[in-house]
Amino acid sequence: MKVQRTEGVNKALELGCRPENIYVFSDEGISGAFLERPQLMAALNMIKERKNDIRYFICYDSSRLSRNAAHQLIIVDEIRKNGVQLIFLKNNYQDNAEGRFQLTIMAAVDEYERAKLKLRTEMGKRAKAKQLMLTHNPGIYGYDFDPKTDTLNINEDHAENVKHIFAMLIEEHKSPAEIAKKLNNSGIPSPRMKQWSRVTVRRMLSNPSYMGTLYIRRYDTRDCYLNKFKKKGEKIKVKERPRNEWIPINIPRIVDKCTWEKAQEVLKESKRLSEKRYRKDFILAPLLRCGICGGLMNGKAVTKGDKTYRYYFCPEKYKSVKQGGCKAAFIRAEDIEKEVWNKIYNKICIFVTKEADLNKAIEQYMSDRQNEMESIFKKKLHYIIENILCGLDSEDKRYVYGLLISEIIVADNMITIKGRL
Repeated sequence: MKVQRTEGVNKALELGCRPENIYVFSDEGISGAFLERPQLMAALNMIKERKNDIRYFICYDSSRLSRNAAHQLIIVDEIRKNGVQLIFLKNNYQDNAEGRFQLTIMAAVDEYERAKLKLRTEMGKRAKAKQLMLTHNPGIYGYDFDPKTDTLNINEDHAENVKHIFAMLIEEHKSPAEIAKKLNNSGIPSPRMKQWSRVTVRRMLSNPSYMGTLYIRRYDTRDCYLNKFKKKGEKIKVKERPRNEWIPINIPRIVDKCTWEKAQEVLKESKRLSEKRYRKDFILAPLLRCGICGGLMNGKAVTKGDKTYRYYFCPEKYKSVKQGGCKAAFIRAEDIEKEVWNKIYNKICIFVTKEADLNKAIEQYMSDRQNEMESIFKKKLHYIIENILCGLDSEDKRYVYGLLISEIIVADNMITIKGRL
């Protein structure tokens, strides 16, 4: 890459460009098959914004511009329409019908070569896997990867930490969050040399590889590395391959099968109790939707000293600024739950009355009574319904919300309720 940059700069100087007017754009580590490469887009934007100042677009060769024939034509057209001359260092390109035809042929050849290389790489990985050799470093905490033998060896210090984590879960009955907190307080570095988190601990406790068998080719991750350059709806999802395609490889065991299975039982029960507490503590969680980004809102309990505060928040808030994190503020759970309940309270009474078809029951019961007595009975019934609603617990309220509300949109202290009301 450094050689390519040097040759490009030398060509620009040869064409009479001043050093201060030469701009270098380089997408290192990104495949030419991907169109929206950051540096390529930056170069095209500069051409568009300063089309009277930019004279040359110098590229090492056509495959560096793009390995996709259709993409290459799009890029070339974008360069041409802004009056900039395209120059390839390794190709004799002329901006005419014949030159563009040759460029199309070369792009097709590049695309073919890329597909062939990809196929050979895939076949090589399969052959290596069938020989029970690792095709890459799986990055499992507790093991060191030996690139010479393509095997995993136990890292004794990390392995002791793994055993300690399983023991804290099974014997000390600590949750993943409590385990993470204890590890951080002990100064033990995490797999990425950062702080331990509940998610990291749970992932380790759920990893069957610690029993001595690692499955490779379990997941199809082809082209997933390009996701960081793709938009939300265009990202490639990791897919689990059919079970018969998994290839088991024996690795040194850190925990026995009995310990691992016991850990799974504890995690399963912990998850069940956690979900039950979550449903009880955050009854609006399935209904609240962020009015800024449209995402579903979650509940979160924050402990400060001896007090615990409940909040609803938008998970998109935790995305980086570069990814466009949501700017929605945290909302006190007590405040919004009270406001939503007050907004629909009277409507719930009317809804329950209609749903139960109480008028029909009243007519049958009051067939021999006077009209004024019927009116009194209706008022008394409405009063009874109100008393019932006031006594509902969180689970009952959740059921009522599910009947009446499809979603609650929150934005700028404004609440919009949608549903059958």
